[in-house]
Amino acid sequence: MYAFVRPHLPTIAAVVFGSLILLAAFMLREDALVNGDNESPKRSAELQHLCGSKKAQITIVEFADYSCGYCARAHDTMRQLVDESNGTIAWEYRHLPILQAVSSEAAKTAECVSELSSVTDAFWKFTQELFAAQHTLSSDLVLTMASTYVPDVEALQSCTARQDILNRVAHDASVARSLGARGTPFSVIVKSDGTLVPVAGALPYNQWKAMLASS
Repeated sequence: MYAFVRPHLPTIAAVVFGSLILLAAFMLREDALVNGDNESPKRSAELQHLCGSKKAQITIVEFADYSCGYCARAHDTMRQLVDESNGTIAWEYRHLPILQAVSSEAAKTAECVSELSSVTDAFWKFTQELFAAQHTLSSDLVLTMASTYVPDVEALQSCTARQDILNRVAHDASVARSLGARGTPFSVIVKSDGTLVPVAGALPYNQWKAMLASS
């Protein structure tokens, strides 16, 4: 015979309540990691995709879509600005996937490549490849490209399905819209004194140089 033990309801309630508290704490921590503790357009250092020095006087935070042709053009411009700045300019990449469904898939996968790959600068290399292949991007192609950096495809797929990864990408887009983004690319110049200068579109290199020189 089996002895059935009647559950103690107050105990169950306490366990459920405790689990909800832990879940809420996790979600709050993830939100703080993604966007820091204030309204800065920058992510927190733990989750930043930063090209250039953390001590740079100016950081350009770019919100982009991997399916956007103007974003591909801006990508090269940003790299040139950083490379020629002697450490005075840094560039942070954030996601604003608005053009196609595959844009979101690419953004989530890029986050997971950054997190799981042992390859140096995996995020930036993968990002460059995504822009180069943007006219033929599909979910299958994105996964195939990512497997070069993360051979464990099962782990990669599990990562892209995680809620915290979805939250990062969604939060990037939310921050961009709150700052005035209406399309891609959308950038924000963050000066050392905290001043923010929004910039819409893919400006030519010379126009960026003139704007930054006056900052």
